[in-house]
Amino acid sequence: MNQLISWHRIAIRFSILILLLLTISCNSVFFDTPQPADSENLKDVPKEIQGTWRNIGKNYQESIIIDRTSFHKTSVKNNQIAKSTIERSENYKVREGKLYLASENFKSGYPFLILNDTVNFITRDEEMAFVLSDSVLLRHAKKCYVVNLKNRKWWEIVFIQKIKTGEIKISYPLGEDLMALISMFNISVLDSSGKDSIFFHAGFKSRNIRGIINKKDEGTLYFLKPDSTFEPTK
Repeated sequence: MNQLISWHRIAIRFSILILLLLTISCNSVFFDTPQPADSENLKDVPKEIQGTWRNIGKNYQESIIIDRTSFHKTSVKNNQIAKSTIERSENYKVREGKLYLASENFKSGYPFLILNDTVNFITRDEEMAFVLSDSVLLRHAKKCYVVNLKNRKWWEIVFIQKIKTGEIKISYPLGEDLMALISMFNISVLDSSGKDSIFFHAGFKSRNIRGIINKKDEGTLYFLKPDSTFEPTK
């Protein structure tokens, strides 16, 4: 009878674990303390992961710059709109040689050039910047670096690895990977009730934090290449 009860409890725990894994498969992961726990904050970004990389497409250009104290990502788009469309539409206004957009409440003006009755102008679609500070920490781990980003009282982490090909891989941990490694790394779940987030307590050591980086490149954001180009993967 006791054996039956024991197996029943194991089955319940296994079912709960499966449900939790399904719930967090696409969720953001947060920690209650910066990682790895035994590593100090670096004052400067190491030169081996500094540089400028670009991803150039037909109508856009993205750039990533990692310098001594910061990470910057910008994205600009080359826009082309027929001159007649702008003249007829209330979504555009031209004042003092600049084009204003209704989608931006006509706040920002863009210099433009007219070629073959087509208005050409450049917009900045995206800008992201992180500067080393009390809320952006960089720590060294074995064969990788860990960026800790504070979000209220919680921390998100991002891995930066210089891999054998000479590329720099930027990635983040996955909830399902952490769940599978709970017993190995003494990780505990603090809160998994949120729809898009799961919160962990952990104290990873610098020597073993690479163990939670996904081996199949799932969770990878960018590959920064030796030829100064990069590939976004998400």
